Amino acid sequence: MSRLVWAVSDDGDEQTPVEAPAKHASTAAARSRPDFAALLRILTGPDPDQRAKVLEHLGRFPQAAADKLILHFPGPTARSRRPVFELPRAEELGPIPAALAFLGKPAATALAPLLDSKNLDTRYFALLTAGSLAYPELLDGVFRALFAPEPEISSAARAAATAFRGHPPFNRALEQLRQELSSPDPLRGLLAARALDALATQPVSTSVPLAAESG
Repeated sequence: MSRLVWAVSDDGDEQTPVEAPAKHASTAAARSRPDFAALLRILTGPDPDQRAKVLEHLGRFPQAAADKLILHFPGPTARSRRPVFELPRAEELGPIPAALAFLGKPAATALAPLLDSKNLDTRYFALLTAGSLAYPELLDGVFRALFAPEPEISSAARAAATAFRGHPPFNRALEQLRQELSSPDPLRGLLAARALDALATQPVSTSVPLAAESG
């Protein structure tokens, strides 16, 4: 809160009230910022009621919260990296993916770089989390992962990509996938066919042997 002080003129006669800056403005601003370290401990703790309260609080600072949470991604999880055939709910991936899904678009912006992570666990969980967000800025990273040689990564990308149906760039990405069917790389052609089978309404036939994926 600001306060009035009296300014004395050079001749010492006239006194004028002027507004002085508040001494504790910076302190008050600091107190208004959330303690993300404490919130993270509760978020990853065992109490579901407390986690729900933390999510509500994080929702007041979505961009700052997303930027902090992404530093700890994917966080604790009971899920191992394995091929998937359908998109799991974000809550099944762990408390941090669930919180990012709750935060929406700011979380999508923070998550996008992880879709190309060299750490396979990080990339796997980022892809599955992207499916729960399904914002356009995540689509390119998801489609790139469709051609990952690791079966669990490409399967996570296929599961995530199904959530993007209806986005304007989605049909263009399908056309690019169809072009990849004639790729001279057998594995790339196989992965394109598998992606189209998962994403298109009509199954796609391919003469590429299944053994190519493991070779």
